[in-house]
Amino acid sequence: LCFILPSAPLGGPEQMVLLAWGYVAARVAHSLVQITFNAVAVRFGVFALSSILLMGMAGVAASRLI
Repeated sequence: LCFILPSAPLGGPEQMVLLAWGYVAARVAHSLVQITFNAVAVRFGVFALSSILLMGMAGVAASRLI
């Protein structure tokens, strides 16, 4: 994902799709951590990652408005 994302056009549909799937994967990982071993530090890290991806999606959407 880190290598594909920079090559996507800024604000293009490919970038938004990658961010959206990354967000879904992070939320699934968060749920799996919570229902298995529930380590709060790990769960917080995955939650933080999903929040960053969500902010990235919001940034892409905002850049389309400008």
